[in-house]
Amino acid sequence: MGYRTARVACSLSLLFLMATPAFAQTTREGWLTVRTRKQARHHRLPGPATVSNSFTITTIRVFSDAGGNLVAVGEARNDTAFDLSYARLNFTFLDANGVELGREWTYIHGGINARIVGNSAYETLLTPGATGFFKIWTTIRAAAVSSHTVAAAGENLPYAFPRAVFFWWEARPESWLPRVFSLGTPRVANQRIAGDIWNDDPLSFQGPSGLDRILTYAIQVSVATYQDGEISDVHSVTAAGRTPVDPCRGEAVTGMDLHQSAAYTIDLTRPANRVARYAVEWHETVVTPMPIGLPGAGGPATFGVARECGWTVQSSIPWMTIADGAASSAGRGEVAVNLQRNPTSSPRTGRITVSGELFDVTQGVACQLVFNPVYFIGPGLQWFVPLSGAPRNCMLDARSDAAWLTPFPYDNALRVLVPANLTGTTRSAVVTVGGSSFTVYQLPASRSADFNGDGQLDLLWHHGDGRIAVWRMDGLRMIDGTLLSPPRWEQHWMTPVGAAELDALGAADVLWQDVRNGAPTFWHMTGTAVFAPGSIEFDSTTTSSQKIRGAADVNRDGHPDFLWQDEATGNIFAWLMYVSRSQWEPMRQRESVPLGPGVVADLNWKIAGSGDFNGDGWPDLVWQHQTDGRIAVWKMRGTTLLEGSLLSPGHVADLNWKIRGVGDMNGDDRPDLIWQHLVDGRVAVWVMDGTTRLTGVVIGQVADIGWEIVGPR
Repeated sequence: MGYRTARVACSLSLLFLMATPAFAQTTREGWLTVRTRKQARHHRLPGPATVSNSFTITTIRVFSDAGGNLVAVGEARNDTAFDLSYARLNFTFLDANGVELGREWTYIHGGINARIVGNSAYETLLTPGATGFFKIWTTIRAAAVSSHTVAAAGENLPYAFPRAVFFWWEARPESWLPRVFSLGTPRVANQRIAGDIWNDDPLSFQGPSGLDRILTYAIQVSVATYQDGEISDVHSVTAAGRTPVDPCRGEAVTGMDLHQSAAYTIDLTRPANRVARYAVEWHETVVTPMPIGLPGAGGPATFGVARECGWTVQSSIPWMTIADGAASSAGRGEVAVNLQRNPTSSPRTGRITVSGELFDVTQGVACQLVFNPVYFIGPGLQWFVPLSGAPRNCMLDARSDAAWLTPFPYDNALRVLVPANLTGTTRSAVVTVGGSSFTVYQLPASRSADFNGDGQLDLLWHHGDGRIAVWRMDGLRMIDGTLLSPPRWEQHWMTPVGAAELDALGAADVLWQDVRNGAPTFWHMTGTAVFAPGSIEFDSTTTSSQKIRGAADVNRDGHPDFLWQDEATGNIFAWLMYVSRSQWEPMRQRESVPLGPGVVADLNWKIAGSGDFNGDGWPDLVWQHQTDGRIAVWKMRGTTLLEGSLLSPGHVADLNWKIRGVGDMNGDDRPDLIWQHLVDGRVAVWVMDGTTRLTGVVIGQVADIGWEIVGPR
């Protein structure tokens, strides 16, 4: 049983007690007792009758072969309460002094038949109470053996119905179990028994995988012969089929197709006057067809071929041509094909040939997808692209021309996974699905307070009476000013503390804080209009003295984090946040972590905002001293302080000038400082090169000093 097939390979043992009167008469009249010139030693062998509460060895007899080596035959009964597959016996042979002479093992043949599930071979399966037979060949001198010990082993694998039955030529009625094999009348002459076995396997019409055709090969017939009512010998031969089979072993074998037969011949070598039991083991291989599914949209496609040896592929399908991989010397390979688009409303089929075996090829229906041609997504996370008229299987071939975007099918939508865009500019990718394409634009993660989508930072203002407005900017020039819609939050205890992109949807949002207890929330914005109120889930306890000083991606995960300073204690910390992709899902606090040393002793130092002042990709903290005018920066790596230094210049003499925002105002990818004078209302910008001021520019003035810039920060 040395073969293993490329598709399905199994072996199964079939047993039936042959004791009909007709057969017994044939045996008595047609058989000659075999004698040899050198009479073989043939006797019972002492040893245990019960094996580990699993089997009872009802008979064991030994004799010597022509070379004087021990050969043992016997019968064993399954005494367990469950089926045993791959049942085997492990023997240890002893001399008269109990000294071990050697070890051998063997399988037990026989039992009713079942297809073993999840295995590559059909082997013996014994039901509770069933008896099988066995034979052992050894290289141990037979004359030295006095006793033995034996242990049982069985894998007890699951099996699949229907159980198979090996039918003798005039055995019991055949209706009680489905037929697998049938056996013709044996032909007995002198020391030879010959016969035929037919493949009547009902599963050959439709195999275990729903395939059409199963070919049986490597059929081994085992016969237990008896002398004077006790087992005498066990003979095994391979039945010769008529259908060529290629088991990928480099050798030609033959097998049986459905309803074909195979012949067997057994020459007896031991004395016998009755044949009572047969067992059959065999292999199976799937021949044809094995379905292959290909996309209906057309274009390039691939399918795999798995065999244990080399193969070639030929195709005469008019709508499919083989581009690469038509032959392989290895067992596994991939065939590349070019497909025409399926213009019909139904799948179409054809057949290819793989090393002489036919396989079905099915091309599905081309997808008719409807979607917008362009999508804008936020700086990170994921996005769902709804596709009407797009069943899930239409989206299985979705692909992107950019490595940073990965599309996945998701129910009736396409899920697009993207990392944070840290490039500082908008990037694009083309997604192809179902034969059609659309473009995805991803906004940079650094964009914070752009309310009109022109790529320029705008200024967010708040009045003491609750009104909130935006100066729309073109660099250092104000275009216009407008109130938000709605122009104020009627809950007067809420105050805006910054503008940042908080929902990963590509537009600036407004961050608010409750002055009574410090709790934050925000508005989802579309331009200067409120789209929906947002919410923030957090575990930390907030107080009125804790102020949000800015929003920045502290840990560079694509999510804006909150920068806090406690005006009463000097504690400084960050909330690391998770940003949802949807207006209907809240922002979530992941954890609260200290910034730098975690505290500043001089409470006159206040965080004015954040930006990357040394170009290392990490946001740094800008500080202003409220009583002496000094200005400093903490260069950070995440939450770790690398160094602190004064800016150049390092202070302002007029203490009415306060830093109200930090951001790139002139488009040079460097953060600048936004100032407001508390007395005369002037607004100015320090254009910075790192920590050094290049120039200072007054960009506007407000007559009503009740207005205060609150973003960007």
